[in-house]
Amino acid sequence: MLTVPGTLHATVRWMPQGLLRRSLLAAGLVLAACYAPTLPLPPPQKPEITLTESGEFRLRGAVEPNAQIFALNERNTLIDGQQLDRTGRYDFTLRQAVGGDLMQIWYQVGTDLSPTTVFTLPDDLGGAGGEGGAGP
Repeated sequence: MLTVPGTLHATVRWMPQGLLRRSLLAAGLVLAACYAPTLPLPPPQKPEITLTESGEFRLRGAVEPNAQIFALNERNTLIDGQQLDRTGRYDFTLRQAVGGDLMQIWYQVGTDLSPTTVFTLPDDLGGAGGEGGAGP
């Protein structure tokens, strides 16, 4: 045998034909699973929108567990969001948002991004979070 310095040598022992086939089949299934496409994430549903006591808009809802959720205010270009736990529930406030602002919301799980859901913040939430009352 010719030996070249710095090379590795291994002895290959032949397996019985049936065992070899099963091993190759198992390896092929593992490789196929690695290359199988994953289903895309569904877009988030429009969140529940409320006002805090200080008058800030609060978004609540749920997406996939352990995701990161983001909300972009198109007027002021601020992004707010939250890292979620295993429940997938979110609850966060929007900075400097006003009624009528157009919002985009999406989430990320690992390296997968969901499609965006677009909605407008309401101008009036029925007096929630502020003074109000019935008129005459």
